[in-house]
Amino acid sequence: MKRVALVAVPLVLAVSSARGGTIGFDPPIQVVDPSIDTQVVFDLTVESLVQMASFNAFDLVTGSDDLAVVRWELALPYDCFDCESRPVGFYPSDLKFGWFGLAQQIGEGTLLGVLTVDVTGLAPGEYTVVVDPIRDGGLSTVTLGVQSEPMSGAGKVVVIPEPATMTLLGLGGYLSLLRRRTLACENFRVKL
Repeated sequence: MKRVALVAVPLVLAVSSARGGTIGFDPPIQVVDPSIDTQVVFDLTVESLVQMASFNAFDLVTGSDDLAVVRWELALPYDCFDCESRPVGFYPSDLKFGWFGLAQQIGEGTLLGVLTVDVTGLAPGEYTVVVDPIRDGGLSTVTLGVQSEPMSGAGKVVVIPEPATMTLLGLGGYLSLLRRRTLACENFRVKL
């Protein structure tokens, strides 16, 4: 009589969730010195659409946990239903903006608007401003008729120390290397 070994094989069901389109922040990374710059500007464009080829309306919530989102300026001709950008409270600092183009259909590559972010008084580091339909409860979408697609994207602000601090850090690093080299030479001479 033959023995048969039973092997347990896990069954994995992949659930396909339709991912939405992408909002591009241009430039994607802004490097700033807050002693010189007080605000940075991102152009927001439609980088990609997944479920739709075009749209004639959008709602976007741009927000940040660390940056002050100051202003949203529309770059499209419009029949506007929500033209005043306003805070909505999904982030410590955010703005919601809506647009409706009655006789228009626009698609990928379209410049939607310009987002201004305040960088005054920020410590050196990386900060992010995002469009995230999960965090904003599904508000960030593009729409054509009854079909809508969630949109997401992110821009990064890198705050660098002012030049005097950078010079001091560089000088300290150079002196540290010089000291190590001097000690290495002294140790070498002592052994001879």
